[in-house]
Amino acid sequence: MEWNDLRTVLAVADHGGLQGGSEALGLHPTSVARRLRAIEGAQRAKLFTRYRHGVELTDAGEEAVATAREVQRLVHGLSARLDGRDTELSGTLRFTSVDSILRLWMPHFAEFRRRYPRIGLELSSGLAMANLTEREADVALRIAPSAPGHLIGWKLCDVAHGVYVSPALLEAAGPGVGRGELPWVAYDLAVFRGVDGFLAARHPEAEVVLRVPRIDLLVAALEAGVGAGILNCHVGDAQPGLVRLGPADAGVSHLWLLTHPELRGAARVSAFLSFVRGVVAAERDRFEGRATKCEP
Repeated sequence: MEWNDLRTVLAVADHGGLQGGSEALGLHPTSVARRLRAIEGAQRAKLFTRYRHGVELTDAGEEAVATAREVQRLVHGLSARLDGRDTELSGTLRFTSVDSILRLWMPHFAEFRRRYPRIGLELSSGLAMANLTEREADVALRIAPSAPGHLIGWKLCDVAHGVYVSPALLEAAGPGVGRGELPWVAYDLAVFRGVDGFLAARHPEAEVVLRVPRIDLLVAALEAGVGAGILNCHVGDAQPGLVRLGPADAGVSHLWLLTHPELRGAARVSAFLSFVRGVVAAERDRFEGRATKCEP
């Protein structure tokens, strides 16, 4: 069985079926199905039991997936070690962070490109960080209480969170309105439960009137006056249509800069790590909630 065969089996297993596996591989589902049939025929072993809702690994499939994971680990480890010896300020740098930081940092990325015109940037986002170990990204900027132990990480600063509302909502609610008297916008519970925990502890009388899956929708809902909501201050203070209600007392996390241990020696990675540290140092007051005056 060749490595490409193992990659196919692993993609289908990890993504729950032909549709997810084909998307991960960048292929049409019929092509993946045809490839799986060829693999099973060549190996004379059935690797998947197919159902209407998806697939399930057979014993032979479990063994193939275990082998595929080990081969993948070795291939990615070799790739990282070779990349770590790259002394040229050129190539592609893959950076992952949350949507809000990527959007606000576009001017910084433009500046990085001016400084290092031979380094191309690839950006990816999501609440779940891309897997640095499996080389889906070279560098990650993550808001989290702690850093994964198997990665090289630096805590750059604290990240304060505050309660944000639109001025129109405050005006409609009237002077002296309390946080608990306002309607609230929160994330879907399957995405993040921190807002609900904050309300339960501090404002149990508050009502969540809208739930959203992403931060861009949360910001849009707050700007439209649907309700109050929690944002990290780096994002909330940058929104001209929002004001912070009271001090930044809705929780504190940390900003971590992460990379694969084998990549520290790569020139393009070192240049980008240094650049990000400089950006965060210049914006530390915004991350830690000291950059704007809040509403009483």
